Amino acid sequence: MIRKEFDISLYHIIFEDLRKYQNLIETFLNTQKKELEANINEVNINDKMNDSEKYEKYLDLISTESYHKFEKYHDIARLFPHNFRVSFLTQVISVIERELKRLCNDLATIKNQTFKVTDLKGNNDFVKCKDYLKKITNIDFNSVNAEWEYILQCKSLRNNLVHSGNIIKMDDKKLVNFIKNNDSFDCEYEEFIDKKQDIVTFVIVNSKLIDKLINKSQKLFENLLNLKYNS
Repeated sequence: MIRKEFDISLYHIIFEDLRKYQNLIETFLNTQKKELEANINEVNINDKMNDSEKYEKYLDLISTESYHKFEKYHDIARLFPHNFRVSFLTQVISVIERELKRLCNDLATIKNQTFKVTDLKGNNDFVKCKDYLKKITNIDFNSVNAEWEYILQCKSLRNNLVHSGNIIKMDDKKLVNFIKNNDSFDCEYEEFIDKKQDIVTFVIVNSKLIDKLINKSQKLFENLLNLKYNS
């Protein structure tokens, strides 16, 4: 029981540290944005406008003498937060993957297994960990399906960001629907005229996506601990 409580505390520390880091950077960027907005008196930018409306105001001013000031505003209000959230999403997914592997290795030790998760074929470590847990335990992944599916959707988003940036082909319906039904994204729909390929481009405009990912991941691992000590 003491060991189980230690593991629960460890997961709490891991995910709480991620929250603290995210809050630190998000708070800093938001403070910088508000300072810039307070000093921009010649245009109508206010807190009632959402990020998209503020960005449109920025675009209207590109050809004016205020361009450089609003270029800085664009960086602080839109570009830098998006870039941070992309890199932080990648970091969180990596932490989840690492902890899944560690859980598999711990279970292998507990059950005296010579068969390891690394013995499974394939390149998708998430799938390999899930298959391994199902092989050596009686886990029912239906009990954690909501958490697992959300993590997989975020992983798919991470993969797209790594390989294609913030551009998604419209025929990737599952990922497009995930983007469209999530208020963390500001989307634009375009068409590559030369390739006749419809696409959606997006910007991550708030921290809700990763907040939810961290919360669901912590819940997943805490539930899986019951498997580790009861299977």
